[in-house]
Parts: sequence; structure tokens; C-alpha cells
Amino acid sequence: MAFRQRVTTPTADSHTARFLVVRLHRTYLAIWAESVRGVFTERECDPKRDIVLLGEHYTPMNLAARFRLPDPRPTPETRIVLCSRDRWRCASPVDQVIGLTDIRREHILPLPRLFSGEERMWFRGLFLFQEAVALLVNPDWLVQEDQTGRRLANAVGS
Repeated sequence: MAFRQRVTTPTADSHTARFLVVRLHRTYLAIWAESVRGVFTERECDPKRDIVLLGEHYTPMNLAARFRLPDPRPTPETRIVLCSRDRWRCASPVDQVIGLTDIRREHILPLPRLFSGEERMWFRGLFLFQEAVALLVNPDWLVQEDQTGRRLANAVGS
């Protein structure tokens, strides 16, 4: 399943938020749909090179490494998710794209106290999803620079 449209249409109800739910290892992550620009297979694009979509460059970003997880092994379900926020853009492989979901804002819960370190920068909250929990990825943190500083340099130059 490859999503090729922009997912920027607001939900019909202002009391809901739309997310693209993905799986990275055994963890469900929810990415704000308004920041998702496309989803591709590894055959459609090289996850190690900049991806150009509609004239915009998306810099590869290893989301697993940023979460200090082992690199995911490519499978037929692996997808590259393109995200943008303001002038920053990134392309990150995930193990699987589950799909779009609308969540009522009151069902988004704050992070529990066990999230006490830098993970508070990574996530904005969580919600119940299919008998599991989906962690809501902070869109600013997602597209901002990683330890290499590469993404910030690309954003300033654009």
C-alpha cells in the first residue's frame, strides 16, 4: 500500500485529530497526518538518498537510531514515510504502515511518569490503538536535526 497523495485535508470534526499509524519494531507510532507528505516502498525510492517529491528534498533520517533501536530489516512491508514541518523535511523507513486513523482529542493521554527523560521530547502523548498503545511522535522533533546536524544545514540552505 503506497500513499501518494498529500494528507492535508482537515478532519470534519475539530474534536478529532488525524494520524498515520506506523509500526517500528514492536512499537506503534502515530505521526500527525498534516505532516505526512507521502509513503513509498523501497523499490520506489532509495532510503539512503535524498528523495525529491514535488520539488522538495526529503533527507534520509534513521528513526530507529534516534530512538536507540536496532535498524529495522527491510521486508515487503517496509515503507519510507516523508514528513515535513515548516522548512524541515525528512524521509524515514518504518517496518509497516498501518493506516490513517482519526482520534478524538480527549482520547489522547499525556505521557505517564515513567517517560521522564529525553523521550518527553520525542513524544507528545499516547492513545489506545487496536489492543495496544500508539505513541504520538512530536512533529517538531521528528523533522529537526539529529546528532549529525545534517538536516538543519539542509533546511537553512533551502
